[in-house]
Amino acid sequence: MVKDFLIFVDRLIEKFLRWGSLICLVSLLILVAGNVLFRFIPILSMGWADEIIEFFFAWMIFFMRCSFMAGTEPFSRRILFLTASLPKRVVVI
Repeated sequence: MVKDFLIFVDRLIEKFLRWGSLICLVSLLILVAGNVLFRFIPILSMGWADEIIEFFFAWMIFFMRCSFMAGTEPFSRRILFLTASLPKRVVVI
């Protein structure tokens, strides 16, 4: 019973970490695109965006790192899976 509860908590934390990193990535994309757009079309000032972008980038790295370490399969297997999908000339380099 305790083991089932701990497995449930582990999966819940892993989902939270993956969704947290995804939310940070989407927020980064929106803020960087908005920052670039508003530099060319000066409608409003986004001087605060640089600090928020650094904040989201740092937390995205924290969430992704914890998600990789808490995963059910080894980190090396995930790297091999990622490199297997690349073209052969990229893998050789």
